[in-house]
Amino acid sequence: ISLMGGIMVSRGKKGTLAMLLEIGVQRLKSGLSVGIFPQGTRTVPKKGEPLRGFKIGCFKLAVEGKVPVVPFTILYPDDFMCSSGNPPGVKVIIHPRVEPGDDADKLMKTVEKLVLDPLMKETGALAPVPYVPKKKAEAKKSD
Repeated sequence: ISLMGGIMVSRGKKGTLAMLLEIGVQRLKSGLSVGIFPQGTRTVPKKGEPLRGFKIGCFKLAVEGKVPVVPFTILYPDDFMCSSGNPPGVKVIIHPRVEPGDDADKLMKTVEKLVLDPLMKETGALAPVPYVPKKKAEAKKSD
């Protein structure tokens, strides 16, 4: 992945977001596009189970880099990763671009709705449980 220009992210490692922003902004300013899975991973949605919520990093990158986001939804059946027979195809919905504005949280919510609504409709998956960073969750526990 790194040979293709991928930015490797170490989950939970201090300074990762700052590194992502620095490298990402450099790449955007040089004219490259950056593809990101804003849920932090790739998973197969399941009927009746909540989807993973989006994380803020890539939206901070878009706001800081002053670049639009072109959201897309990938719809694939439960057995997409099967190794037998002919695996079923996927459908990709490319949504209209969204200008970043100056509020990463607002941008994240707008894009999350665009991307996840068709996914929930197609798969029967539930809306994501809102993401709460560990520090905020720990602070709530101590209250």
